[in-house]
Amino acid sequence: MRIDQSGNEGTDFPFKMRFVPHSDVTSLGFSSDWHGEMAYLDDIKSIPVDSNLFEVYGWTGPSQIGGTEELIGTLKLDGEFVTSKWGDENLFFRHGNMEDDLILKPEWADYVPFVSLDGKCPYQI
Repeated sequence: MRIDQSGNEGTDFPFKMRFVPHSDVTSLGFSSDWHGEMAYLDDIKSIPVDSNLFEVYGWTGPSQIGGTEELIGTLKLDGEFVTSKWGDENLFFRHGNMEDDLILKPEWADYVPFVSLDGKCPYQI
């Protein structure tokens, strides 16, 4: 990550990431069929305490210049899944701009597709 959990800035961060559902949750057999707007909450509440949710992989760089995919961690529950009004309505994860990463890793620029949205973030829609 560009800034680690202690607030230190560095240049060791993944080019891209991939989250693979862990067998702890894939074996639960959740349906991908639509069964109501908030029905997923019942699925979430059925996940056992302390389950592994995802294996997280990061690419060291674009594959075209020798980047490789590596397991960088496991996203795991710490206790049970709980819901909250604040979490459902206000929790937001800020994403950064790839352009900021390319300042630190200019060798990646030729391998990043760019799409113009007239300066608007697609997540603001």
